[in-house]
Amino acid sequence: MNKNLIPAIVGLNALVDIVFGIGGLFLIQSLSSSILTNGFVASIGSLAIIVSTLFIGNNIDRVNKKRAVVWTNLLMLISLIATIICPPNEMIYFFIIADVIIGICSLIANLSLTGSYINWVAKDKLDALVSRTTVFQNVGLILGIAVAMVLIFVGGHVKIFLVISIGIYLLINVLTLNLKYLPTEDKKAVENTESASSIVRVLKELRTDHAAMAFVTINVVNILIQGVFNGLVIYFWGSVDTTFSQIELLLVAYVIGIGLAILLIKRGWLGIYKLTLILLLAVSIDFLWAPNVWNLSAIAGLLMMNTIPVLKQTSLRRLERTDASKHTAHAGVMKFLSSLAIFVCSTFLVGFLQFIGSGAIILPLITLLVIFVYFKNVKYLT
Repeated sequence: MNKNLIPAIVGLNALVDIVFGIGGLFLIQSLSSSILTNGFVASIGSLAIIVSTLFIGNNIDRVNKKRAVVWTNLLMLISLIATIICPPNEMIYFFIIADVIIGICSLIANLSLTGSYINWVAKDKLDALVSRTTVFQNVGLILGIAVAMVLIFVGGHVKIFLVISIGIYLLINVLTLNLKYLPTEDKKAVENTESASSIVRVLKELRTDHAAMAFVTINVVNILIQGVFNGLVIYFWGSVDTTFSQIELLLVAYVIGIGLAILLIKRGWLGIYKLTLILLLAVSIDFLWAPNVWNLSAIAGLLMMNTIPVLKQTSLRRLERTDASKHTAHAGVMKFLSSLAIFVCSTFLVGFLQFIGSGAIILPLITLLVIFVYFKNVKYLT
């Protein structure tokens, strides 16, 4: 049963991330036209993950992960309900608080579910579970974009996005209650990420395992470019389509990119990935010089097409090559590093780039970083 429930839960998490995220982006964009403000508020969840990673990691391995997912989903539900019923002029503050709570709780839930697959299935079924989870996650992204498109077309208020998010979290909890938790037989102390010193220790250990370090690094930079773009996309779109009358182009581009990513996962993607990385850089530069809805949509599609397959591949390789007792620690470090990178790039770097010229420079800069990291570590993926 777990082999079906875990992918379904991950898919629903992807769905709710999109619905809640897009609703929040429209709320932020309606209140401020500053890219720095948009980037800061959009990255609040990442800041919460940075802080909570310092204290949570090891405790996850001491508790029943099924209960951890249930209770964190309940906390997220409560935070969303509070945001809905709060006075309209205070919604942004309640949203920020909810975003912090969701950032912390999603870290716990994600580490409990995907950080340690060995608690849910036998090791010989790991490959099948990761592949199925990747497909369901992408389906969840597509469904989330479809739901957002419908809500945008009908002029849905931010509260509608939040109500739908509440319903999804309730469904996730129903499915989670049916999971069968499999405590690991290995009782030796697991690696932890509950303090700065332990994160440093895990990083030092990764430095001696070049393949594992390569997988972690590739994951971090791909999550970084996804997080920065998705956090600022509504701001960028508002700069080229002030009435959002053509927003369907962006949503369709996301769907096409995710669909192509699924195809690349099934058919083999390394050769095409190298080409699309170059295309992504070219389109990012084009958007910098001549921003319009077409090149911004192309960036969205190419970004999904690039990042999703490589994230799946590196995650699987990491799980296969490392001991089960290190899975949660490695996942925690990846969450910490990617969240730190997203927060720094979405606030300090974007603010600096806006000061010297244009915040849109962030897109080609991070694309160059992704290209460098990929070509430096590609040998570990073949």
